[in-house]
Amino acid sequence: MNAKASLVTLFSACAIAPLCQADLQSINDQQLSQLTGQAGVSIDMSVEGSIDKILYVDTDDAGRLGLKDIRISGANGEAVSIEGMTIDVHGEDGVRIDYGKVGTYNAETKEYNALNIKIGDVTINNTTIGTLKVENYTNFITNYSVAMMNLFFDTELTLNTDEGAAGKYIHGGLIIQGRPMNAESGVSDGGIIIDAKSGGFIERVAWIDNGNEMGISSVGIFDTDGNEIIAMNHHLELDLVDHGDKGTALQISGVKMDGHIAIGTMYLGDPMNSLGSLMISGINMEETTLKVYAH
Repeated sequence: MNAKASLVTLFSACAIAPLCQADLQSINDQQLSQLTGQAGVSIDMSVEGSIDKILYVDTDDAGRLGLKDIRISGANGEAVSIEGMTIDVHGEDGVRIDYGKVGTYNAETKEYNALNIKIGDVTINNTTIGTLKVENYTNFITNYSVAMMNLFFDTELTLNTDEGAAGKYIHGGLIIQGRPMNAESGVSDGGIIIDAKSGGFIERVAWIDNGNEMGISSVGIFDTDGNEIIAMNHHLELDLVDHGDKGTALQISGVKMDGHIAIGTMYLGDPMNSLGSLMISGINMEETTLKVYAH
């Protein structure tokens, strides 16, 4: 990835962020008086939105990368709920963001109304190269999904759920903080440290080109404590550094992922024609350093 590509990613993230619409409940005087001494913010959101077009132009070579007809919603174009998000600035942890529930699951119909992202048209130099879909991401993992993963991968995974429950929400979040003080200089060396927890399930990720399709489906994201499914841990460090005669660089280091990505089905063409299943575990690139700079 070069600096220009990273700018596209950053701009896209910034552009998508305002699409989240929070349905906030009003607070009366009595309720407000009860908040004395409390800190932090809680948010429930109902998310649905779109972007017509994002265009990146390489001013050196006049190349163009375009993303058109971007849609973020729940199933069937409905809004998707994200509940129990909290934001706190902690004295030791730094900025802490946690979330409780992404999307909903109907145990009777066995259907999700979860987070869907569609990029209707991806173009390079005004030539269409396809459509990208991410269908029904949720942090709710069902007992049925666990049973299928045990069947595919010959594991003995368990999900600690309430009696009679169809599954469980895997709560996640992230902590963003600066580097600690340097023992010798007494000041921070600068940079950002990000630690996160996540887990959940994606029904399908698909690339579609002229009616032809490839993708993966029934994707589980989790870690384990023994055989019990829990949230996955991530670690990442970012810093702006002097890269000699190449100028300032964005340094990415300390990348680590404790957990598993279980892909139930990989396919080309018909999603029902499986090429097989895949389990990825324990990605550790802590000793790898990536420096991104302009040329």
